[in-house]
Amino acid sequence: MDNLSTTPAKPDNKEKIDAAVIARERRLVPRVLLATLAVGVAVVCGGALSSPGYLAASALIWGLGFCVGGVLLGFVFGIPRPLPAGAVLATEVDKKAERDSADRTRNGDAPMPSEINSNLVEVSDWLTKIIIGVGLIELKHLPEAAREVAEYIAPSMSNDVAHATPVAGGIMLFFTIYGFLAGYLMTRIYLAVIIKWADNKVKSQNISVQLDSGQEIELGALSRLQQRTLDDVQQTLAGIVSTAPGGVSEEAANASREHNILHPKRVLWVDDRPENNTLQVEQLNRSGIAITLALSTDEALQQLDHETFNAVITDMHRYENGKNVDDAGVQLIRAAREKFPDLAILVYCSGRAAEQHGGAARAAGARFVTASATRLIAVLKNVLGT
Repeated sequence: MDNLSTTPAKPDNKEKIDAAVIARERRLVPRVLLATLAVGVAVVCGGALSSPGYLAASALIWGLGFCVGGVLLGFVFGIPRPLPAGAVLATEVDKKAERDSADRTRNGDAPMPSEINSNLVEVSDWLTKIIIGVGLIELKHLPEAAREVAEYIAPSMSNDVAHATPVAGGIMLFFTIYGFLAGYLMTRIYLAVIIKWADNKVKSQNISVQLDSGQEIELGALSRLQQRTLDDVQQTLAGIVSTAPGGVSEEAANASREHNILHPKRVLWVDDRPENNTLQVEQLNRSGIAITLALSTDEALQQLDHETFNAVITDMHRYENGKNVDDAGVQLIRAAREKFPDLAILVYCSGRAAEQHGGAARAAGARFVTASATRLIAVLKNVLGT
């Protein structure tokens, strides 16, 4: 067992080394580019010291102009192209998810998902082919065109046009090539990663599932919530130190569920991020417990004033009135208990928030404070008598 546990150490170390090398290279490229630009600017400015009639400001303006043009050209050449359809085989899970999503769309059960806009990639591909094609055709005229451009900008750099023309040509050549390399490398190293991240995010948002209650949730978010629920169940089972008494029979559980459907209990759930509680809300709805959502303390108090609830579930930290409120749950408990002293209030928050504000929440009148969704549902059903 010891040998098996230590075997994966080498691949992990290799991955860490590779990641460190890649990170170092990414930091090195901007430094090299900045150093090269500094050398070019220094040479251009140094010409003003050796030639009294030389205009350094005009030369810098022309140099930066050629640099921007080169950056734009490098950007066009460096935009990553997506793989053509069928180049990479999708997994069976991805195929099934796409078929299910398409079926839901055709049946009208789900809106048409958004697609990735590839107009910029298509324009880049089109311009690249045109530039290369025209460049090869007009290659023999390139030196003459470059000389004409140098002669055109030379008078703005110095009174001595004969000496300024080759300098203008050098500035044009250096800054154009530098701009192209800088634009290409920055696009490939940084922008390509950002574009890939954004595309993957759009693709993940397009795949969603619809629960029995009608709620839709993204597949990635559902997976994270399911994993958190499984971890919670494992921790809860591991904490049981004694055998529970005889459980409720299936007939009694079904009878209780049918009674809840006919006479539903109402629970107000206060959380500024209700998507984190989607699975718990779905589980309670299946048990015949009606859940009403509120996003803030003010909204929750308004709901309590106009409707009747059997219990309230609140988180601890919320973003309210333009700021983060770490003890928003405690504030809600105090305000609600003043108007409804018999109302059962449960707190469902992170373990850290429970440690920091759990005592204040209990002192304010909270019935139960937990970071476990399993314990929350068990205590809630006990409070509601279901």
